Amino acid sequence: MVNEKVMFHTAKELVELGRDNIPKDLKSGTGLVYSSPATLAYNSPGAEGFGVKRAGLS
Repeated sequence: MVNEKVMFHTAKELVELGRDNIPKDLKSGTGLVYSSPATLAYNSPGAEGFGVKRAGLS
């Protein structure tokens, strides 16, 4: 099921919450995130040319 809840926080609100109180929905390591094979090939440390593409030197 897709989460249809819309939420946003300003940078000021996040600073006021503090590092230990960031909302769970904003923590990238707490849920399943889909990455396509193309994304993985582009960003993975094991991918050929890693770092070169990110630096725009390819």
